[in-house]
Amino acid sequence: AFAFETGRIDLLSRKPDGSQFEAVFDQVFAANGRTVYLSVQEQQSYYGWLLDLVSGEQSTIPRRSSLPDLGGDGAQLYSELGALDILDTNNMIDIYRFAPSPELVSLGDVGQVGDNHAAKMNSDLSGQRILFKSASTNLVDGTVTSGQHLHLRNLTTATTTWVNRTEGGCPATVYAGAIDPTGEHVAIINTSRNTVYIWHEATTHCSILLIQGAIPFNISTVELSRNARYALISGATSRGQALWIETETLLTRDPCVTPVGESRDCQDLRLSQDGRYVAFVSSEADLVVDDTNEAGDV
Repeated sequence: AFAFETGRIDLLSRKPDGSQFEAVFDQVFAANGRTVYLSVQEQQSYYGWLLDLVSGEQSTIPRRSSLPDLGGDGAQLYSELGALDILDTNNMIDIYRFAPSPELVSLGDVGQVGDNHAAKMNSDLSGQRILFKSASTNLVDGTVTSGQHLHLRNLTTATTTWVNRTEGGCPATVYAGAIDPTGEHVAIINTSRNTVYIWHEATTHCSILLIQGAIPFNISTVELSRNARYALISGATSRGQALWIETETLLTRDPCVTPVGESRDCQDLRLSQDGRYVAFVSSEADLVVDDTNEAGDV
């Protein structure tokens, strides 16, 4: 971990006895900057490791999760195959929060488990709202059509909302989605991956952000800034397949460009909470004038 204020680098992947793990595969920081999740290997076993950088407290997660989402409070939410909770009786992939004990969170509006798999999207800044995708038909009242849908679980009120209801102008089925840091807006990618919608909790309705005519690629991921003022979308490949969007004016910019405006390859794009910054990885040498290593940089 690199601390910008002090310029100090600390090695995080240490066990309680001070020794290092055999291998570390990935890491995820919570928005509060004090909690980090590591996917680790030790003696041919793979599991998760949760570390509080302030207190030094460490917790073992029984199974490795691929890039879980850490809410602002450091609570971990992730998809896992198999029952880790007595309520989990569906033999499906479900989503758990570790705080630090496992808690099943991909539940319906009256606490029922889904009749199909669940896939984690992301959580809000408080860690109390989790957005997940599922083809389950029993999570909410009413007739749920076949296909993948987005559901918003509020852990404070123990309620679940079906986000992409067609009555609210939302797509009938979805490819993916993302919740904004406030938990009041959800970006939705339709199944055809050519349109982005924004769902507003206050109205429970969707508005169309962009259509295919303005996006010359299939959309793979989307992120929202606080209050959904800005959005970041990207495609399956990198060059020319990323757009930063001001949602009110629909002003768009390619974040991966040279000083003269030529598009370049970039990966792992992330949007800041206020939406004014985009971080990404690139091996291109002409994005800034002093990049001379011809290797991957952030």
